[in-house]
Amino acid sequence: MKRKVPKVLLTLLSFVSIVSICSAQNTARGIVAEKIAVEQNDEIVQTEPKLYFPTGHYMAGVRIESIIYSPDGQFIATCEGRLIIIWNVKTGKEVKKIEDSAEFIVYSPDGKYIASLDYYGVIKIWDIFIEKEIKRIETNRKLSSSSEILYNSDGSCIVLKTEDSVDIFDLTSDKKTIFFEFEKNNKNSKILSLYYESNDRCFVCISEDDEYVNILDVQTRKIVCELEGSRYIFYEQMRFSPNGKYILGYTKSDNFCLELWSVETGKKIKRLSNNTSLKTFSYSSNSEYIIASFYSDCIILYNTRTGEEKFKIQFPDSFIYIISCSPNNDFFAFQENYDKISIYDLTTGHYVKGFEYFFAPGLISLDVSPNGKNFASGSDFSCNVKIWNIETGALVNELEGHTGTILSIAYSPDGRYIASGSRDGTVRLWCALTGKELKKFFGYKHGTVVSAFSTNGKFLFANSFSDGGTSKIWDIETGKEVVVDGLGCFLGYNESKSLCCFRGENSTVRIYNTLTGRIVSTLRGHTDLVHSVSYSPDDKYVATSDGEDTRIWEIKTGREIKKLNTCIWLKGFSLDGNYIIGQYLDGDYMKWNLKTEKIMSASSSNIEKFSFNIRYTSNKRNIITSGYKDGKIRILDAETNSLIYTILHGKDYEYLTYTPEGFFTGTEWAMKNLVHIVDGMDVIGIDQVYDKLYRPDLVAAKMRGEDISEYAKEVNLASIVRSGNAPAVAIKNLPELSDSRDVTFDICVQNTGGGIGNVSIVLNGKTIRLSEGIASSKGEQKIFRHTVTLQNGQNKIEAFAMNSAGMIESRRASADVNWQGKTSKPNLYVLTVAVNKYRDKDLWLNYCVPDAASIEESFKKQQSGLYQNVCVYSLKDAEVTKEGLEQKFKELSSIVTADDVFVFFVSGHGTTYDDGDYYFIPVNFRYTNKTDIPLKAISKSDLTKNLSLIKAGKTLMMLDTCNSGAFFADSNKRGMGDKGIFERLSKATGHAILAAASDSQSAMEGYNGHGVFTYVLLDGLAGNADSDGDGFVTLTELSSYVENQVPELSYEKWGYEQVPQKELRRQDFPIAEKLSE
Repeated sequence: MKRKVPKVLLTLLSFVSIVSICSAQNTARGIVAEKIAVEQNDEIVQTEPKLYFPTGHYMAGVRIESIIYSPDGQFIATCEGRLIIIWNVKTGKEVKKIEDSAEFIVYSPDGKYIASLDYYGVIKIWDIFIEKEIKRIETNRKLSSSSEILYNSDGSCIVLKTEDSVDIFDLTSDKKTIFFEFEKNNKNSKILSLYYESNDRCFVCISEDDEYVNILDVQTRKIVCELEGSRYIFYEQMRFSPNGKYILGYTKSDNFCLELWSVETGKKIKRLSNNTSLKTFSYSSNSEYIIASFYSDCIILYNTRTGEEKFKIQFPDSFIYIISCSPNNDFFAFQENYDKISIYDLTTGHYVKGFEYFFAPGLISLDVSPNGKNFASGSDFSCNVKIWNIETGALVNELEGHTGTILSIAYSPDGRYIASGSRDGTVRLWCALTGKELKKFFGYKHGTVVSAFSTNGKFLFANSFSDGGTSKIWDIETGKEVVVDGLGCFLGYNESKSLCCFRGENSTVRIYNTLTGRIVSTLRGHTDLVHSVSYSPDDKYVATSDGEDTRIWEIKTGREIKKLNTCIWLKGFSLDGNYIIGQYLDGDYMKWNLKTEKIMSASSSNIEKFSFNIRYTSNKRNIITSGYKDGKIRILDAETNSLIYTILHGKDYEYLTYTPEGFFTGTEWAMKNLVHIVDGMDVIGIDQVYDKLYRPDLVAAKMRGEDISEYAKEVNLASIVRSGNAPAVAIKNLPELSDSRDVTFDICVQNTGGGIGNVSIVLNGKTIRLSEGIASSKGEQKIFRHTVTLQNGQNKIEAFAMNSAGMIESRRASADVNWQGKTSKPNLYVLTVAVNKYRDKDLWLNYCVPDAASIEESFKKQQSGLYQNVCVYSLKDAEVTKEGLEQKFKELSSIVTADDVFVFFVSGHGTTYDDGDYYFIPVNFRYTNKTDIPLKAISKSDLTKNLSLIKAGKTLMMLDTCNSGAFFADSNKRGMGDKGIFERLSKATGHAILAAASDSQSAMEGYNGHGVFTYVLLDGLAGNADSDGDGFVTLTELSSYVENQVPELSYEKWGYEQVPQKELRRQDFPIAEKLSE
C-alpha cells in the first residue's frame, strides 16, 4: 500500500549548534562534577553521621509519581510532588529526604545526582550526598503528565520531552538547544514518546493530526515507519524500550489493548492484552521483558521479543501505578497500597522484600496537664486523644470515641478532666485518670475547637473551627448550653484564670475579670480580627495578634505599650515576662525580647516548621512543641532555645525518646522502625549500636536538666561510626530440616574494614559466644564451625559479630532449622551465688547467703512433679570470684542438656558504670576509684560468656543485687541503678531476668529475715503466685506477683517503694508446682 505523506510541520532550530554540542560532549565527559564543585567554591563536604527518622511519603494515601533505581542498583528514589526519598535497597531504610515538588525524577549516569522536573517546568539538579540543590533550569515549557527528562550518556546534558518539543540543556555551559519542535499551528500533533541515546541516535514517536502514529528520526527529520494498525487510534501511553528496538502503546479506544511494535519496521509484534484497563508498564533494563500492571489487580511479565506472557501475580485490592526495574535485570519495584515499596524477583515473580513506612501522625493539638507530668495530643490522622508521660515519652492512655480528627484539647484547672474538640462537631469530656468518656456536647457542624475550662472548672468554652463566631458555653455538670448575649468569641485566660479575653465588634478585645464578671478594659487599635492572646506572668500586660500585627497592652488602662508589625500566633510569655514566644504564619518559630525588641529564632533542627503547638510547660523553664509533618514532640530550654530531648511516637503504644547527643530509650519496635543512623549513604541500624546508645539513665538525666556532655564525649554517633565498619556475617551449611538433634553449621565472618571483634550466635533467643575477637585483614573471611542442640520443632538461629572496637554490631544473619523428635522430662539445675562477707568490710551484707540457701531449699521441694531431678549448686562468700564463677559454669556445661531448666540466683552487691552496664561485685573486690569496676567486677560480658555454656532451653536469672553504701552516700539503703541496665543485660544474654530494684529506688534488707525481693520470690514459688489456679507457677505469674507485692510490702514497712524489674524475653513456662499444705 502506498503510504500517504504525513503533514509534518516541523521547525528545525540551531541544527549546527547540535553538531557542536555532540563534539563538545566528549570533552565534557567527566567534567560536570568538577564544574559543580567549582560552583560550590571547591568545598569538599564531609558529612557527620546523624540520627535519621524515616517518614516515608508522610501523608497517608499519597501516590508515588516516580520510582527509579540508581545506576548501580543499590538505591531506589521515589517522589510524589512534595518529597524525594532515597532508599537503601539492601536494608530497606531511607537514607536521604529532599523537599521538592518533583513529579518526575532521573538519576545521573554516575548516580551522584538526581534531576527533578516539577509541574511548572522547573528542572532542579540535586547533589544526593549533601541533599542540596546545585542547579536550577527554568524551561519555560508547558508540561503534561507524559513530560519527562533524562540524562545523556555522560551526564553533561539534560534532555526534556514535552508533547510538542525536545530540548537539550548543556549543564557545563547552561546553553539550551531546541532539538525538535512542532510549529505552533500544528495543535493536533504531539510527541508520545522519546528514545534518546545521543544526538546522532534519537527517535520520537509522534501522533499527527490524531490520524497517524509515526516514528521519526530526529536528526534526519525522516519518517522511519508508521506503526501498523495505529491509524485513528488515540494512545494514552506510548514508550520506547531502553535499547530503542521496540515501542509499546496502550489505548482505551480499541478495546483497552496493549500493543507491541518493532521500531525498525513498524510491524506489530503482538497485542498483549484485551479488555483490561492498564495502570502502568515498564521495561527491564535490557529490554527483554515488559512488566505491566492492570486494574484487574494483577501484574503480568511479557517477553518483549515474542510478546508471550511469562508470569502473572495477583494483588487483590492493591494500587500499583508505577513500576521500575533494576539495572541488573534481577528485580522490579513498585509502590503497594500507599505505605510500602515492594521488590519482586523479575525472573520468578517471587516476593523478595518490602520497605514499609510508618506515617508519623502530624500533631495539631496539644495541652500539658497542670502538674506538668503528662500531655495530651490530637492528630489529623486519628480520631483518638493520646496521653503521654512528658518525662519518658511513653504513651499512658488512648481515649476513643470521636469519629473525626482531633482539633483541640484542654485540661481542666485541677487536671481531673480533659476536653477535646473534633471535626465530628462534638466536644467530649474525659476522665484524665481512667480515660473514660463522661459527657458529649454538640458544637458546630464543621468542627468544634475547645478553648478552655472556666476558672472554677464548671464551664467549658468552645469556638467554631471554621468561622470563629460567638463561643458556646456548656455547664459541665448538667451538660446544658449556657446562652450569653453579645459574648463574642472567647480568646483565652490568664494563668490564674482571673482574667479572660473575648473578641468584640470592630476588631476590639474585651478583657473581663472572671471573679466580678465586669469588663476591665477594652482594647482598640487592631484593624483585623484578633486570633490569639497571651498574658504576662504578673497579669499587668496582655499581648494580642491579628492578621496584620502584634501588640502589647497594659491591662488596667487598655493602653498600647508596644507594637510588632508582624502577625504571629502567640504562645506565651516567659517566666520573667521579658520574652514572648510565637509562631509566624509561615510556620517558623520566634522569640521576641520585649526589652531589646529583638527577634530570636530557634534552630530549624530544634523546631519543625509548621509545628501546630508551641507553648511553655507549666514550670515555664521549658518549651514544648509538636510537629505537624514529623509528629515529633520537642522539649526546649526556654532560656537558650536549645533542644533538650525529643519524643517520637509510633503505632499503638510504641515510642522513642532521644537526646541531641544520640542517647535514646523506647520500645523495641520503635527502635527498629522509627530511627536509624545515616552516614553519607550508609545505613547503621540502632539495634547495631544498641549497646552504646541505649541509655535510659542518660535520657532521664537530660530530662532532669543534668549535663551529660562528659558521657557524650566518650560515646557519640561520630565516635561510634568512625570506629570502623561492622563485619559481614552469613550462616552456611545449615539444613532447613535436620535428622539429628545436634546440627553443625558454619558462620562466615568477613572483615569489611573495621576488624572482627566478638562473634556470637543466638539459638532461640539465647546468646552463645563463639570468639572474643580474631586478627584479620580487610576483606579476609574467617569461618567458625559450631554445633548446637535443637529444641523440638522450629529453631531460629542468628549470627552476628562486632567490629574490633566493639562499637558496631553486624547485621544479623538469620536462618531456621526444624527438628522433630522426642524430648526427655527436664531436670532443674539451680546455681546460687551469694556474698555476705566481702574482703572489704564496708561492703558486708546480712541476708544474701541466707536468701540463697532459702531459694535452694524452695527449689529442692520441686523434686517430683515438673522435674525428673533437682540439682542445686552454690557459690558462697569466699568462693565468689571471677575465676570461681567461670569454673562452675564450665562444670555445669557438661551436665545441663537442652531439655533442662536452668535458674541462676545472684545476691550481693551490683552496680552500674559510665557505660550503663551491670556489674556484680565479687568477694575479693577492693574499691579505690570507679575505674576499678570494669576491671575487677564481673561484667555483662563475663556473664554472657558464662551463660553461653548452658544448653538449657528454658532459663531464668534472679538478681537480688544492690548498689554499695561504700559507693554512695546513703548506706542504709541498697538500690540498683536504672531499669535500662537489666534490659541491656537481658538482651545481651538472651535470658529472662527478674531483678530487685531500679530507677534509684532503694532495696532495703530485713523483711522477715530476708531481703524483701527474695521474700516475695519464695512466697510466689510456694504457690501464691498461681493466679489462674491451675496448680503451677509460670514465669509470667511469678514476675507479676513480684511486680505487685514488692512495692506494696516495702512501702508498708519502710514508707518507700522498692520497684522490681522484669525482662522476660517473651518466655513463659512453668517454673514451679504449687506445693500442698
